Amino acid sequence: MQPGDPPLNRIGPIQLAPGVRPWHVGVFMVVMTITSCLIGFVAVVQPYLLTEVLHVPVAQQGRVTGFLNTAQYGAVALFIVVAGSLADTIGRKPMLIMAIIGLIVTLVTLPFASSIMALYALRFLMGASTTGHIAGTTTMMVDFPANATRGKFLSLMLIVQAIVQAALVGWLLPHTPAFLVAHGVDRVTALRCSLWILAGIGVVGLTIAVLFLREPPRQVGPEARTFGLKSLIRTSREVLAHSRADPVFGLIILTAFVIRSDFFVTQSFMSVWVMGASRLEGIASPQALKTVGMCSMMWTLASAGSPLFLGFIADRVGRVGMLLGSLVVAALAFSSTLLVHDVRGPLILVIFFGIGVAEMAQTISSQAALGERAPASIRGSAIGFFTLMGTISVVVISYLSGILFDRLGFVAPFLFLAALNLLFVAVAVVLLRARGGLRSPAAQST
Repeated sequence: MQPGDPPLNRIGPIQLAPGVRPWHVGVFMVVMTITSCLIGFVAVVQPYLLTEVLHVPVAQQGRVTGFLNTAQYGAVALFIVVAGSLADTIGRKPMLIMAIIGLIVTLVTLPFASSIMALYALRFLMGASTTGHIAGTTTMMVDFPANATRGKFLSLMLIVQAIVQAALVGWLLPHTPAFLVAHGVDRVTALRCSLWILAGIGVVGLTIAVLFLREPPRQVGPEARTFGLKSLIRTSREVLAHSRADPVFGLIILTAFVIRSDFFVTQSFMSVWVMGASRLEGIASPQALKTVGMCSMMWTLASAGSPLFLGFIADRVGRVGMLLGSLVVAALAFSSTLLVHDVRGPLILVIFFGIGVAEMAQTISSQAALGERAPASIRGSAIGFFTLMGTISVVVISYLSGILFDRLGFVAPFLFLAALNLLFVAVAVVLLRARGGLRSPAAQST
């Protein structure tokens, strides 16, 4: 902090960046959690949509799910670098507003999809909209706090997001179709009502974003204030140059190959596993969706509780070492899915809670390390590259996971993730030791 800079504000033990006020963070928290719910519920309800609207057999739902993920995250791969550069030029807020609009349109039209191809098109739109969410919210999450307490700030954001998602995506909305069916509504209309309720909440979030959301202060040069091809090339070159200058920064970017696959494959195939196994037992889709909601709730509750200590750990120990440790824990948690014999029993809830803790450790350590290593002027582009690497992996691994799901069984995608986590840890340790990169750098100024 330099003389003449605005005074630093705090939220408890969290120090905010110069010019950031607590109410700025509060508004951002509301918009961020609503947007996350718009995205998260689609993965939960997708098997219900495939079964009741498109009548896809259980034996084919794994591959269809993989193709749908490929369509969605293929769009993210196409647009995320541009979105990251736009976030550094036109601002974080416009990106987030455009994302919410696209997600609302997707939710409203999704239950009217009359074919798999139509569903692919809508998931592509959802993926394109998701890039604005990623570029806007993820970048704000590292812009708002001071570097010294960035881990704690990320923990606070993720706790709030997880609590809201557990209540809305894990409990209220998955129970809505069963409630409506019990009161005489047909299954397809019940699905539509659930999605439209969430779209209405999205309209509330959009209104709050337009009226009250504020841009965080950023360190950018005057040449970065207009977007164009030159700006995109310049910021891309800066990220690549920084990766060469700081090998650990480059390694953090590469970890997205595992981290984002862990999250999105779990999100997609958790629901397909539970719905498929339940249907084989003769359980109706509205009731099975309630079980999916319970698994999702435990997964997100882990995200609510674990940041209480993970953020403090990230601020006190080497963030790269914590990241690699979280990959090992995730591999163990994914492997434990072999122990599940009844998807309606308590063991599956415990396992998804453990997976949630491991994935939250990955998220906090990777984002804190990325924020620490990336200069503020290219953070949006750096996050864009991080997401691009992860998205490419999600496209490939989702496709392979869908094939494994249909051919080898319900838990095959999770065992595949376990193997990838261990493989990456082995490679990363070798590279870090060769480059001497396990030591943390001096904290950068915000």
